[in-house]
Amino acid sequence: MKKNESEKEANEDNSNPGSSMKDFQILNELGKGSCGMVYKVKSLLNQKEYVIKKINIQHMKEKHQKKAQREVQILKQVLHPNIIRYYNSFHESNSLFIVMEYADGGDLQKVLFFQYFLSNFSSASDSPQGKERMNC
Repeated sequence: MKKNESEKEANEDNSNPGSSMKDFQILNELGKGSCGMVYKVKSLLNQKEYVIKKINIQHMKEKHQKKAQREVQILKQVLHPNIIRYYNSFHESNSLFIVMEYADGGDLQKVLFFQYFLSNFSSASDSPQGKERMNC
């Protein structure tokens, strides 16, 4: 790849996918917590998929609101291939919205569970007892 092409791709990756919920189409809900929800979305500006974390700050204590803002400040500073990428954040309808990279492989907990399951399954099937239990 030529230098100009890689620079162009880097600039496209840094483009703002949106700064309001009007800029996104919600595809589905990925999770729900005590303070908010997580959605898989599609940017109507660049047609790419992202995750939006919606944190309802209306009824939060000031201490927790500051913690949510601190999370945004930390995410802004982190750029590493093994960490979910931050793209933008905005306030709307008494909520804080954080736009992040969508990782189609699932979350770390699921990945670790399946790695644990597969490693235990394969080691059990390699042993004589495991083969006997599996009728191999």
